[in-house]
Amino acid sequence: MDIGLHIIIFIIGCFVGSLVEEIGYRISAKKKIFSGKIKCHKCNHDFEWSECIPIISHLIYNGKCKHCGKPLVFKKFVVEMLFGIITLLLAKAFGITATTASVTNFCELFVSELYLVFLYFILVQDFNSFIISSRVINYGIVISIIRIAMDYITCYFMHQQLNLNRLIIYLIAISLLLVASLTQKKKNKKRDYPINVALICAIMGLFTQEISVIISVIMTLFMVFFRIIIKKVGDKSAKYQGKKVPDLPIGAYLAVSNFTILLISIFMLLD
Repeated sequence: MDIGLHIIIFIIGCFVGSLVEEIGYRISAKKKIFSGKIKCHKCNHDFEWSECIPIISHLIYNGKCKHCGKPLVFKKFVVEMLFGIITLLLAKAFGITATTASVTNFCELFVSELYLVFLYFILVQDFNSFIISSRVINYGIVISIIRIAMDYITCYFMHQQLNLNRLIIYLIAISLLLVASLTQKKKNKKRDYPINVALICAIMGLFTQEISVIISVIMTLFMVFFRIIIKKVGDKSAKYQGKKVPDLPIGAYLAVSNFTILLISIFMLLD
């Protein structure tokens, strides 16, 4: 029974990964998220249903488009597999089995999946474009509201103790940072990136506790330091030396750091 349930959860995770990878591509390409069928990025051919089955379609067609024969983005296969595995690990960490599964466990899995999607969106967009769009930030705010509402409802019905002050503080902090970000945009200034990074940290704290955010920030600072050092060593021209710091995807580094900590936490729960 458990094997069958876990297979279903893995398949659902793969479908989530497939959908998320496509949405991430459209966000990075500044396309409409809900703009019709999934298309081949090379020939713009509409995929048939048989070409949209996670992992299986990639294996059947040998990673190529059925229409033009050109190789598809291998990242899609990796993201599908990764989300399938992570979803399965989360289900096991939350104790979801055929005999112990509950509404609360599935809600925790659902919200955690939404948060992983948020990290993926940050990683893809910031790493490729050095920006964090309002669509990604708005998504993070929506899932934060869902997280707060779910915590309150769960504790109310399960008669568990709720740290209401903590939720209120995060709600106020996220609201203030959102107002600050909107104010910067109205002034036509491109200075909202630091505010968006602060928003990401606040959302991370809400989902993964404060200690995880502190460790994520420390890991990010190390990555930034090594990136600058490598850039200085690699760039021999006098144009760069000491004059300009390269664009750094701070949000992407935070996402990778926080995901790494989450993965470690999951394996610790499994033990």
